[in-house]
Amino acid sequence: MTKILTKQLVMQKAKTDVMENVKSINLWGNDLEDISFITQLINLELAQLASNKINTLKDVVKCSQLKDLNLRNNAISNVEELQLLKLLPNLKALNLLYNPITQNHNYRYQVLKHASQLEILDEIGITQQERRQVQQEEEKENQIKQKVLENHQKIKKIESKISKKKSQNKKWKYQDDEDFGQKLMKQQETYKQQKEIEQFFNDQSKEFLDSPLQDSQDIQFSNENKNMQMLVGDRASSQCQIDDKIQEEELPLQIQKNENVTKVQQPKQNSKKKLHANGKADSANTSDYILCAILSLLKGLNQSELAILKKKVQKQLKKDNT
Repeated sequence: MTKILTKQLVMQKAKTDVMENVKSINLWGNDLEDISFITQLINLELAQLASNKINTLKDVVKCSQLKDLNLRNNAISNVEELQLLKLLPNLKALNLLYNPITQNHNYRYQVLKHASQLEILDEIGITQQERRQVQQEEEKENQIKQKVLENHQKIKKIESKISKKKSQNKKWKYQDDEDFGQKLMKQQETYKQQKEIEQFFNDQSKEFLDSPLQDSQDIQFSNENKNMQMLVGDRASSQCQIDDKIQEEELPLQIQKNENVTKVQQPKQNSKKKLHANGKADSANTSDYILCAILSLLKGLNQSELAILKKKVQKQLKKDNT
């Protein structure tokens, strides 16, 4: 059965019923396991708790005014319990002899690390060498912690960069996939449109070839070619007729000139008058004849052909007049 510290036991040992007035108490050898009531002794400075069955410091450290704490021959075994000594800033003497915790490596160092204000530990005074050793060890631990913290921060930065890069690569990959998909869709649409256009022209060509109007259109086109050829032939024949008429008119003029040459031996004045008179008469008759011939052919000529003919006739007339 667990033995518990009670108010009656405290009153019996301290000889008072006012818990705030208790500054010292001796509970040695009572086989106590639960001493949670000790937290009521807020002004306790000296606690004799040797030869009990206490296995934790969590209750006694709440007596913040403690200066001397004797827990010799108890059941404290967890090194983590030593961290609670930080809550006893006034503690000068501590006795943990014959507790399982004293078997741990660097036990004294661990105690002084969390309770540097101690002067006596396990009935042995704290030397300056121990304090320097504790201080050096703390500096080393702090350096190690600092390096660990820096490395941890570096790792976090690297992880953050890797995460950003992965996210960016994923975004780019998604964008590339999206662009490729859009390009593929556009190519498919273009290919589809080309196929539709080809199919449309194929259908139209087939309808055109199968249509009965094709023969009539070919015939009409052939007739139009024939008409064009006839029109060209008519115009060519008209031009030939004009040339023939001009040659016919040139022939009597040549004969007339030959006759005038035979009469050169006559007197100059008479010959000049006659030649002048004959030239004017022949020129007038020739001009009238040519104009009549031209007018008869004008009906079958267009504007361009009329212009060409006009130039040719005027050139010939000038030649005849000279």
